Amino acid sequence: MLLKMLALGFIGIVVLGLLNVFATQTTEPTWIVRLPQTRGLQVGDAVEEGTHHVGQVVSLSSPEEDISSTKVRVTLAPSVHERLREHTTAFVATPLGADRPILQLVVFDEPGPALPPDSTISGVNSQMEAELKRQLLAASGVIRDLSRQLEGWGNALDRTLQSEEMKRLEDSAGSLADTLRRTQDELTRAVTREIERLRRLYDKIFPREHDTV
Repeated sequence: MLLKMLALGFIGIVVLGLLNVFATQTTEPTWIVRLPQTRGLQVGDAVEEGTHHVGQVVSLSSPEEDISSTKVRVTLAPSVHERLREHTTAFVATPLGADRPILQLVVFDEPGPALPPDSTISGVNSQMEAELKRQLLAASGVIRDLSRQLEGWGNALDRTLQSEEMKRLEDSAGSLADTLRRTQDELTRAVTREIERLRRLYDKIFPREHDTV
């Protein structure tokens, strides 16, 4: 009788263990957020975007190649999957009056490359760092758009120079094209220098965050 009870108890423990394993495993797509600081974040804590609950933390681990950061694996709501982009970031925060910290997801760079499951998201320490990344990315986008516009104007002017009706204006139009190209190059260099200055300032203020933006 005692042996029978021990056997039943052992079987029960095994079954409970298996149930626990299957309960904690997930077949949902996941992403890895690499954080410089976890600030008490644990498995089961929420992932939010703005004030909306969009996912959950499913594991935390310290990568062997960089013990100064933590890999946080998360599941995300289907509504977020297609919106994730290469420059998405995240940080840990504790909302006012909340008992537990949350992982705050920040999605920007909407036209950028999509971020498929199992990709790594470079996290930051605070909301201020996330906003700095947003501003640097916006500045980079402005210079790219402006360069494309100036290049388009230059190409249009080149086509005009080749038209028969503009032969008599070739000298003045050609001079304008050269001026436009010089303006494009000078403006590109000036804005690029400013972006690099902001990057260096960012790295100086936040030396532990080395990922590019």
